[in-house]
Amino acid sequence: MSTRFWLATFEKNNVYDNLAGVLKTGVEKRTVEKGGNRGDAAFLTNLATASNLKDVTEKNLTNILSFLNGESKELNVYIPINKIPKGLLPKNIKPISETMTIEELLKQFNIMGIQNAQIKNLASVGSWSTYFWVLNMALIGLIVFLLIRLTDHRSKFIASGAAFILSGILVFALSAFGYAVRGSMLTDWVKGSEPTQVLLAPFAPYILGEVLKMWFFAGIALLTSGGVLLVLRKKQK
Repeated sequence: MSTRFWLATFEKNNVYDNLAGVLKTGVEKRTVEKGGNRGDAAFLTNLATASNLKDVTEKNLTNILSFLNGESKELNVYIPINKIPKGLLPKNIKPISETMTIEELLKQFNIMGIQNAQIKNLASVGSWSTYFWVLNMALIGLIVFLLIRLTDHRSKFIASGAAFILSGILVFALSAFGYAVRGSMLTDWVKGSEPTQVLLAPFAPYILGEVLKMWFFAGIALLTSGGVLLVLRKKQK
């Protein structure tokens, strides 16, 4: 839910350059399959530059996360209308601004099936994720407290230390599995032809990699905490 996390990950892993290359190749391939030549797709591929994709992605991602985190009362959408050739826009479209609310966008392009109530409900996603995190931290603190208070004086640090160490091992195992999945995504998705693979391949593996990196450090923290508690137990003797 952090804008900084997403934007830094995209920037660090050259996501915009990769996505521009994928879109260019895909559009040219589709044009050739339809009987045209690569030059016919130039008016589209010239739009899908790394700088344009960065502009659209960063502004819309900031708008979305601001709304989900409750920082903005409206879900705004950014459309670089001034950069799009007029020939690509519907002839009956009314003049629109580059930034509009999602409700205005749906109405402008006559998109049905999405209710305003559904959009408004998304505004609480960030708050609920924060509450969930706080609840988890509180439960962990309570469990550690009970492990220390309710176990025998001679083994109180052993129980809590073992719990931390086992948790650290579990986190490392999940991280290893995640890295294996990420490796498969990097190799298979790049070659995949499914629309979801084509669109997600330029950035999904890198987002997963950054998440797994945090898990890795969490595993180190858990193992270290468990080791410290066991050392305290030995000193207590």
